[in-house]
Amino acid sequence: MKAVWKRIINWLKVNSVDIYNDLNPGITEIEISEAESKFEVELPKSYRQSLKICNGQLGLKANLLGEWQLLSLRATIAEWNGLNKLFLKKHESLDYQDEEKETPWWNRKWIPIGYNGAGDFLCMDLSQKWKKDRGRIIQFWHTHEQRNVHSSSFKKLLQDFAEDLNSNNYIYQEDQLNRINDSKME
Repeated sequence: MKAVWKRIINWLKVNSVDIYNDLNPGITEIEISEAESKFEVELPKSYRQSLKICNGQLGLKANLLGEWQLLSLRATIAEWNGLNKLFLKKHESLDYQDEEKETPWWNRKWIPIGYNGAGDFLCMDLSQKWKKDRGRIIQFWHTHEQRNVHSSSFKKLLQDFAEDLNSNNYIYQEDQLNRINDSKME
């Protein structure tokens, strides 16, 4: 993950100092372990490594991942708590401890990592329902139940983003990081 972040940071230093200055420094293994206890899951190795390098964004400037702000772990926990509370309000009759009984609207093993400012999230799917795809990044749209796969993993998400930056597929203009050819982004 160090090499991936180096590519991202080098691009930002040249092309978008605003976003570079909006990145949080990395956090400690203790902070990551405390979050895992709250989530009751083991976070993927690549995400853990990434958090030690960059703990998401402050959220004061343009979104790092195109339309998605990369959430800090603190923001991830806050959004996860909020979505769990909202889910419980909507589905009071469900046994919340049984993830197989949860509706397609929300699963407590989905960990928000990106936010678009409109109530939608990129989430790491850490549920056991899709064991072979555990850790994939899904799009959580609050207005409907369809959950598209955005990337096969957090590592792949950042690798693809770094490659796109360094292939000149993004441009920073008018305080936004825009994809030049938007066919890959949904």
